Amino acid sequence: MSVPGEIMIKENDQVVLRREKKLQIFQVKVKRQLFLDKFKFMLDGIIGHPFGTTFELKDGQLVKADPPVTAETGKEVEESCSGKDNRELKADDSNQKLTQQDIESMKQKGVTGQEIIQQLVEHSDTFKAKTEFSQAKYLKKKRKKHVFIVTVLKPTARLLIEMLYSKAPDKICNLRVDSLSQILWYGNVHSGINVAVVDSCRGLVVGSILQRMGGCGKIVQLYPGNDLNRYVVDYFDFPKEYKDILFSFPLNKLMDLKSNSKPLTDSSADAVVTPSVAEQMCDMSSHPNDSSLTKLDVEQSCDDTSSNTNGAPVTKTLDVDTGEKLSVENNDSSMDTNDNNASQSKGDHSKLLEKSVKKETEDLHTQSDISTGKKGRKKTEKSEEEKQKEQQQKSRQLEAAKSILLERNIDCLIVASKYHPTPIVMNLLEFMALSRPVVVYSQYKEPLVDCYTALKKSGLAIKLKLTETWFREYQVLPARTHPTMQMTGTGGYLLTFMVVQKR
Repeated sequence: MSVPGEIMIKENDQVVLRREKKLQIFQVKVKRQLFLDKFKFMLDGIIGHPFGTTFELKDGQLVKADPPVTAETGKEVEESCSGKDNRELKADDSNQKLTQQDIESMKQKGVTGQEIIQQLVEHSDTFKAKTEFSQAKYLKKKRKKHVFIVTVLKPTARLLIEMLYSKAPDKICNLRVDSLSQILWYGNVHSGINVAVVDSCRGLVVGSILQRMGGCGKIVQLYPGNDLNRYVVDYFDFPKEYKDILFSFPLNKLMDLKSNSKPLTDSSADAVVTPSVAEQMCDMSSHPNDSSLTKLDVEQSCDDTSSNTNGAPVTKTLDVDTGEKLSVENNDSSMDTNDNNASQSKGDHSKLLEKSVKKETEDLHTQSDISTGKKGRKKTEKSEEEKQKEQQQKSRQLEAAKSILLERNIDCLIVASKYHPTPIVMNLLEFMALSRPVVVYSQYKEPLVDCYTALKKSGLAIKLKLTETWFREYQVLPARTHPTMQMTGTGGYLLTFMVVQKR
């Protein structure tokens, strides 16, 4: 029976499976085979159970463990004796009388992993002579290989950041769970406020803010160019009312918003930015290894600025979206002219060959049009309608974000970006209300030092504080308590301050 208030697992839900210290997220689908640590299973058996339930694998299906057990509390060995030391023991395959064929036959008969480990212990000649620590280590190794026990958890910010950090910390800017908690605390993130956020952590910071606000308030995510990457937000499995408060706005249209000289549209052709704005949004000149930029495409990463052979920076004055295409078209046109000159020198034979090939391709296209008929036209019309709906939705999102920013009543600004934070912060301060907190996160200290100096000179900030979060993790076990040997070196740096009016 389910307890009132418990959240039950349904189909298409996002769930986090915890197996010992490993975390993996899956979407619940019926009759869908999944893999985790070389174990093949299906999630049909977890539907209808509450989050937090422990399951074990039986015949490819996850069955509720009754009574609940974990991989650390197995009952393979009861009242077993242990030796004083392992000096007389020899690591040899002959110590185990149970062969691999016997184990495979037991698995085919449906023997559980706990029973297999019990048989391995009974057929081992050296298990009882091992020390207590060696026995625990041996059992842990065998459980990892033969026993599949998982706990189904609801995705939260803590679980997701642990999962992503263990796999690829560079992709979330080495953001750690203690650093994320300080970002939310310094930013005073709570329900019913207006938050502006610049997130380069694949939407992890945005999802954490959404989870804390609970669908009340407004969030504007600002992103460089077309780099709106927040797929981690889908992992949280938020309801629709949570996502309705999330809006997006491109940074390359920020100066147009300040001047308010022309209406903001979602067409990429209108995203042309003046060179001065491009310098502000992607200024990396404070780093000694980077060239000073004069004119730069806003959508190009600041780390990818190139230089010519003389060491001078390469400038780009073309359109944001059509500039590179124009250069490619010019190259293609020059190549076409060379090809035409070469074809004229070859004579009339090449012209006749081109005509015949062109005629054959036209015949093939006409035959394909006849065979598809109305179906092909319906698919084309549907795709155009979908594009128009998406365009209209983006335009509405853009206008909504514009109105929120123009109110100049942002209660909190959070910047966790891989780009240099100084131009981003300085250009967003005027949209904030006074006496509101700002939190800037970076995995490196030098960009935050530059931002600290710029804010000191501007006179727009008080209570400036630059801190480093260093988290020491301990292993706490009987007679084996010590710091974890493979702990992280740093959790990044934080710059916090309050916005004030300049005198």
